[in-house]
Amino acid sequence: MPTREQRELIQNVLRQRQSDGLALFRALDPSIPGIPDTAPNQVELISCQATEVMYRGGNRSGKSTAGSIRFACAARDLPFYDWSGNKHYVRPQYQRGKPLTMWVIGLQLNHIGQTIHRLLFEPGLYQIIKDEDTGLWRPFREWEESERRDECQPSPPLIPKSEISEISWSRAAAREFDAVHLHNGTSIYAYASTSDVKQGDAVDWIWIDERIAFPGHYDEWRARLIDKRGKMFWTSKPFAGNRAMFDLSAKARKQQEEVEFGERKPEDVHVIEFILKTSNNPTLSEDSMREFRESLSAEALAVRDAGEYEISNALIYPYFSNVTHNAIPANPEFDDEISRILRDNNGIAPNNWCHEFILDPGTYKPAVLFGAVPPPDLWPDDHPVCIVYDEIFGRGRKLDAYKLMQIVKEKTPPGRVYNKAVIDGHAGRQTSMGAIVRVDQLYWKAMKHSRIPTSDNCRFWVEGSDNFRARKMIVDEHLMLRNNGQPALRIAIQRCPFLTKQLTENHFQIDSIGNVNDEKPASRQEDDLRDCLEYWLSTKPTYVAPPASGNLSVDLWKRHQRFIDERFRKQKPENSTISIGGATLV
Repeated sequence: MPTREQRELIQNVLRQRQSDGLALFRALDPSIPGIPDTAPNQVELISCQATEVMYRGGNRSGKSTAGSIRFACAARDLPFYDWSGNKHYVRPQYQRGKPLTMWVIGLQLNHIGQTIHRLLFEPGLYQIIKDEDTGLWRPFREWEESERRDECQPSPPLIPKSEISEISWSRAAAREFDAVHLHNGTSIYAYASTSDVKQGDAVDWIWIDERIAFPGHYDEWRARLIDKRGKMFWTSKPFAGNRAMFDLSAKARKQQEEVEFGERKPEDVHVIEFILKTSNNPTLSEDSMREFRESLSAEALAVRDAGEYEISNALIYPYFSNVTHNAIPANPEFDDEISRILRDNNGIAPNNWCHEFILDPGTYKPAVLFGAVPPPDLWPDDHPVCIVYDEIFGRGRKLDAYKLMQIVKEKTPPGRVYNKAVIDGHAGRQTSMGAIVRVDQLYWKAMKHSRIPTSDNCRFWVEGSDNFRARKMIVDEHLMLRNNGQPALRIAIQRCPFLTKQLTENHFQIDSIGNVNDEKPASRQEDDLRDCLEYWLSTKPTYVAPPASGNLSVDLWKRHQRFIDERFRKQKPENSTISIGGATLV
C-alpha cells in the first residue's frame, strides 16, 4: 500500500506527463492491431542511428512528426514510447547525460518562427483524447475511433516552458529565435539557410527542415559533426532542384546496394533514406485523404503523396514509353515481322541480323549495350530499325576490362559475330590508372583475350559523339513514330531494365530555384546505359550482312593485332594504309 507521499508523487508525475507532449506521444508501428500494414514504422524512423538520415515525403506524410520527436528526444535526453509502453532512445550511448549543441536549419528566418518554433515549443503536433477507461489523456487513434474526432484536443508542446532556462530572440513577435537554452545544459541554435554557412563549431545534432537556399552548404554542415560523432537528419518534400537532396538520396541507395552485393555490412550503413507516403498515414481520415488525392493530377500526386522528385518537366526523353518502344508488344496482335522474330527468340536478335555492342568503360559502373539492325527486307520503310536486346550494367560490381569482356563473350551465342564496337570516345582516349596504355587499347586487349568474334570488316573502337545535344536529337528522331505507327528504335524492355529505368528517369540539370538547363544532363545520376544508346545511334547504325560463319581464324586475330599496333603505337604499316570498315587510315 503506497504512502500518502508516494501517492502524491505519482500524481505529480502523472500531471507532468499529461502536460508533456513528448511523454504522451506513442510511436506507431505496423504490428499495432487494427493499423494498416502500410503504416510507417515510427519506432524505426525516430530511433534510427545512422549518421545522416533523410525523411522524404509528401504533405502530411508524417516526416515533420518523426523529425520533431527525434529532435526533442535528443535535446531533452529522454526516450520516446511505443503503444506497448516500450522505451526507445534517440541519443547514442556516448551522448546520454551530457549537454549538447544542436542546430536547426530552415530556408529563411520566417521558417524558424512559423514552422520550427511551432513544432517544438507550441501545442498541436498531434491530437490527444481522454481514454474512456483511465480518464487520462493519450494520442488519438484515427484508425479505430474516428467517431470521437470531435473530442480531440491539441497535444502539449514537445519542449514545455518548464524545460527552458533562456530564449534569445531575433524577432520575438514572429517567434524567430536565435537560441534556446535548456535546464539540462543543451543549447538549440536556429539558422536560416540563406545566411553564410557557420563554420568552425563542433555540433552534436543538426536538423534541416524543408528546402535550403544553397545546396553546397550541406557538406559544410556535415563537417561540423566529425569531432563529436554527431547526427544529422533532413525532413523535406522532394525538391528536384536541390542537388544536396539528390546526392543524399543517391548515397543512401548506393550504401544499400553495397549491402545487397555483400560489399558493406548492415551495421556500417551511415546514410539512410525513409520515403513516406501521405496516403499511408493512419492518423488522417479516409475522407480527407480521398479528397486530397482526387484534387491532384497524377504528376502532382507523385510528389505530394508519394514523395517522388518532380522531374517530369526536366526529363531528357519525356516521350520514351516502355509500351510504345517495347520491341515485343504486350499484345501479340500488334506484332510485325521484327517483333514476331524477337518474341520467338526470347527477345534476342538472331545471328543473321547485324550485331554491334557499345561500351561505356569504368571499373565501378561499366556498361555494355547490345544492339542489332535487322535486314532491310524487314524494315517497314527505307529507314533502318535499331533494336536494343540486352545490357550489362556493373551496378555495385567491380568489373575490370577482362571480367567485363568475359561477360560479353558469355552473352555471345555460337555463330554470332559483331560488325562494330562503339566506345565513349572521351573515356577511351584516357590512360588507365596505374597503366601506360589507353583505356580503349586496354579493352581491346581484353576483347582479344576473351576471343569475342568479330567480322572481317569489323570497325572498332568507333567513338560515339561527344556532343550531347546532337546525340539527343538523333535519339529523339529514333523515338518518333514512322508512318507505319512504329518507331525506328525498339528496346527489349524485359531484358534491358536498367536502360529502361535511365531513359524513364534521367533528367536535365535543375538549379536550386527549379530552372531547367536543357544543355546539360544532371550530374551524379545513373546514365551509363543511356549514354551507350546515344553513342550507338550517333554512329548511324545500318545493316551489314554478317559472314556465313562466326569462326575466326588465327590470321584474322593477327590482322587485328596489327591494327592495334599501328593505331596505338603509331607504327607505319608496310603498305602505308589499312582499311577498317571502308575507312582508310594512313
